[in-house]
Amino acid sequence: MDNMLQYILNTIIAVPIVMILIVLSMRLAKTNMSFIENSKYTKILEKTTLNKDTEIFVLKMGDEGLILASSPSKLETIKNLTKEEVISIEEHIRESNSIKKESTKKFYENFKENFRK
Repeated sequence: MDNMLQYILNTIIAVPIVMILIVLSMRLAKTNMSFIENSKYTKILEKTTLNKDTEIFVLKMGDEGLILASSPSKLETIKNLTKEEVISIEEHIRESNSIKKESTKKFYENFKENFRK
């Protein structure tokens, strides 16, 4: 009986510690991955799937950019982008992301208010 009690106690203590370690390691990994992604020379600004096998990519390489179409048989450059076009696209993506964040925040706040009633 003492062994069973000791086993249960060890489990009660060990599981939260393991969970805390998992959460901390995930946060650390996320921080490191965002640092690595932000320091890359080449970035994928946007990716759009047209159908099962075809995708369009907006790439930024240094100050310039490309729009590429990718299919299983070939990779084709649709357009070369200038520095100004890349900056414009990045600003549009930032604005779009901030609008999404705001709408998600409003939805969450409304949900919280309705849930409390």
